[in-house]
Amino acid sequence: MVTLNNYFDTPEFNDAVVGFCEHKKQIPVLREVNDKLNGFFCEMALATTSHPEIKYTIQRVQYQYHLQRISEINSSLILCLREEKYISVEALSRVSLESTVNFLYLLGEEDNERASGFLKGYFKKNKYKARKWLEHSLETEDQKGIEQSSRLLESMDNGLASLQHKKNSKLKMWPDTIVQKFSAVNLKGAYFTLFASSSDSVHHGAEDVYNRTIVEQLDKKEKDKAIKYMMAENASFAIYLAVCSIEYSAEVFREFCHKLKEEKYLDALSRIQEKLYALHMAHENHHVDLFK
Repeated sequence: MVTLNNYFDTPEFNDAVVGFCEHKKQIPVLREVNDKLNGFFCEMALATTSHPEIKYTIQRVQYQYHLQRISEINSSLILCLREEKYISVEALSRVSLESTVNFLYLLGEEDNERASGFLKGYFKKNKYKARKWLEHSLETEDQKGIEQSSRLLESMDNGLASLQHKKNSKLKMWPDTIVQKFSAVNLKGAYFTLFASSSDSVHHGAEDVYNRTIVEQLDKKEKDKAIKYMMAENASFAIYLAVCSIEYSAEVFREFCHKLKEEKYLDALSRIQEKLYALHMAHENHHVDLFK
């Protein structure tokens, strides 16, 4: 039976490290794929300014913003991968994935009920924050804080009022939780396997600290090998998250093209998705091999 003491000298250990390191070769391919996808996002962001299939200004602005947001975040993912900033990649992958889910949720509206609900949710949430800020400022007799929080509260009330000018408008409130958003676009599995799995990197990094603490208990020979394994695995995991994030971004762009009847992108997009799927499966297959 393989124990911690002799695992580092087994062929399985060497194969695992080699496999993780091999994934670094995906970075130039992922960069090339993302550059192509990024070009599509930028083209369509410009096209939204006068696109005939977008009926409402509130949609036009939000569609354009989400295209630009996802494009910029994914470009940052690639930059961090190239610079080996893997903790940043883990954090950014969550931002990319949630941005994609937000966009998918918006695209699922029948008219403009979700685009309106998006703004209403913002006003209500910021109104709550302003109220709490005002309460704290009153308790601490912070006059400047009282003035600023009061102005913010007033501006949120004005924003809410501006959404009520159409009596027949149908607002659909933005989901209260992130998992509700993922569920609404049939990506609840991605919430648990991708979004939640990288949450530790965003909030406190306890998992990394725990792993490093275990490594510190090993003797020098084992410690050196364990560090090598840990670094290779961290790099592989970051690449995997980036691949999956960009993969979902490609899918939201497909949904966007269908909604706006922009069929000209679909063939090239299919080729991009095939490449992303191949990169994705390289990780999945390696993971299966590790736990045979």
